[in-house]
Amino acid sequence: MNDRDQQTGPFPLNPTAVVEYVYEFLRFVYEVLAPRVPSGRWTFRMVATGWKSLRGGLTLTPGRAEEAWHQTRQPASGDRLDDQIEGTGSMERDAYTLLERFYGLFGLPATAIPFTANGSVSINLIPKGFTP
Repeated sequence: MNDRDQQTGPFPLNPTAVVEYVYEFLRFVYEVLAPRVPSGRWTFRMVATGWKSLRGGLTLTPGRAEEAWHQTRQPASGDRLDDQIEGTGSMERDAYTLLERFYGLFGLPATAIPFTANGSVSINLIPKGFTP
């Protein structure tokens, strides 16, 4: 968020955009970067700061964005998330694991993450208009 902006929140996060952003980041790592470096393990770190206190904070709703109108927006429960995971080699599983921790910052369970099945983000569940 831009610190110079004078708007106040809480600001809602789009759950579809959150899932896509995390998934696309990992797809880039595994499909573009990983083949260009010597083999080894990847460690992914997720850092979020100021998400509860910054100008009214951020909120997230469970489920898909188009379902959000009837859901209760959950505010971030804290100002700091600093977590890391060891990559598994699967962008779908790693995305799910990172999202599970991210959603936890809002007090939401893994079942609230849209476009997931069997502990993975499922690209087949994302509507065609949203695929890369």
